[in-house]
Amino acid sequence: MSKQVHFEIKRLLIDTAFYSMKGAFYGLLFGMLFRMPKLTLTMPLGAGIGAGYAFHQAHERYLHRGKWRVIKENYDEKALLEAEQRLLRHSGLDLERFKIHNVPIDASGNFIRTFEIGDRSKPKLVLIHGYGASSVAFWKIVESLSAHYHLIMIDVIGMGASSRPVFEFDDHHTADEFLVEWLEKWRLQMGGLTDFVLAGHSFGGYIGGLYALKYPENVKKLLMLSPLGLNKVPDGFDLMKEMQKYPEKRRPSRTFFTIAEIIWNTL
Repeated sequence: MSKQVHFEIKRLLIDTAFYSMKGAFYGLLFGMLFRMPKLTLTMPLGAGIGAGYAFHQAHERYLHRGKWRVIKENYDEKALLEAEQRLLRHSGLDLERFKIHNVPIDASGNFIRTFEIGDRSKPKLVLIHGYGASSVAFWKIVESLSAHYHLIMIDVIGMGASSRPVFEFDDHHTADEFLVEWLEKWRLQMGGLTDFVLAGHSFGGYIGGLYALKYPENVKKLLMLSPLGLNKVPDGFDLMKEMQKYPEKRRPSRTFFTIAEIIWNTL
């Protein structure tokens, strides 16, 4: 079994656990809402539907000709761009003030969705969003940031409105290298940006940190906003002990602890 297949199987297990819990929760709410006497029936039914959905997603997104891979055309581009514009309108700025374009990064047609706004004579701020999000997630702070910077927001490769390349990796070093190099290719295609402030939120902070380590000469300042990224499980890490640090009222249920521990141990 290849490492890529092994990785996708683990992801399928995680997705199944997540959607099963979500389905069971909705089943519980449904039963309570309609005062059904047998909640033990609605919860398993919801969990079953959730698990079925996880398997459906796995089939649609990863299984192709008997091989695990990422499918490029896994989103509705028209709907995505419409949602993108709706969110940008909430920023309080006219859409005409944004320069929105796709920056090509290789000969295979891959590109990075790029948003620019603000006076180009001002310091440059490159902003990277978190995992599974897009640049429009920053709509609340676009107006204030663009008043002080030439703000450049980019959708991480494979997310938002950027392209979905097929990517197979053997280890976390290969994955980290991929995350750094697409950003460097984008920088070069943007005219060789230098002396810019690089800011990343969550997973974007992880990417920014990796980039700054390899190409420090290009970055004026690095801002890591609640950064999050792990390339391996830390030695001696005990999930249950970490969870116990939270006040009792803020902790998830014991069932959640158990499921979370099982998922973590499969990584």
